[in-house]
Amino acid sequence: KIVLGQTGKYSITLKVTSNGKTTEKRIDNMIEARPCPSVETCNNPARLSKSEWEVTDFDSEEVGDPGRATMAIDGDLSTIWHTRWSSGSDPYPHNISVDLGRKYKVFEFIYLPRQDGGENGRIADYEFYLSDNQDNWGTPISIGKFENTAAPKVVKISNGSEGRYMKLVALSEVNGNAWASAAEFDFTGCYADVSATDNPTFQSVTVVPIPASDFLNVSLPADSYQFNIYTSTGQLVSQTKMISSREMERVDISGYKNGIYTIMAINSKGVKYVVRFIKN
Repeated sequence: KIVLGQTGKYSITLKVTSNGKTTEKRIDNMIEARPCPSVETCNNPARLSKSEWEVTDFDSEEVGDPGRATMAIDGDLSTIWHTRWSSGSDPYPHNISVDLGRKYKVFEFIYLPRQDGGENGRIADYEFYLSDNQDNWGTPISIGKFENTAAPKVVKISNGSEGRYMKLVALSEVNGNAWASAAEFDFTGCYADVSATDNPTFQSVTVVPIPASDFLNVSLPADSYQFNIYTSTGQLVSQTKMISSREMERVDISGYKNGIYTIMAINSKGVKYVVRFIKN
């Protein structure tokens, strides 16, 4: 049994004793423990939760099932968004826009083509946009051509790009047909208000009790704060202004559902304090 307490590399020593004789072997750096991907740090961004996503615009959809535009973000790989086909076809280009629910710094956009074995609507040439304003998309974040396979297509954004709204413009289909389709869209990223620092979490922040039921006591240095609380899936549940002048600030969590939450407190100088707690 191996229990890892912190991230880093671990050397392992193995000992076997048989008939009174012990044989020992050391393996240097045998195990490496890495931090789990998280939307809370841009050093190691994670797959974004779809709990707050909403399709805000599209040029065409098949009104039956499957085919509706919302099926591109429903988390079900067996459903698809498909442009109109049963009552005629709409010509290229095609587009679909999604509200991610809040502003993120995005490092990857993933387009998954339909997974039922068909090629109809598989997107070839594309433009990908990310913006805070659906009335002004600006220039594309990425322009390219997807390979003609059913595998996920990953558009990498090396330094990340911030925005709340995404738009995919399909410029052509792999076989030159008039349709566009998608099984699912996904993103890898982090909260836009989290900086990629070496130490985004400060050890001076403490939370008691854990788990908590009705109230939580949070220790913060004296200052004014933007005080946000998020669910484990990244949904913002509370956003307040706080002036901390005492050793412990009391936070009412009596109305929260049981689960794991994250507190992000940003002081007047922009320093971010992040800590998790359990509501039980």
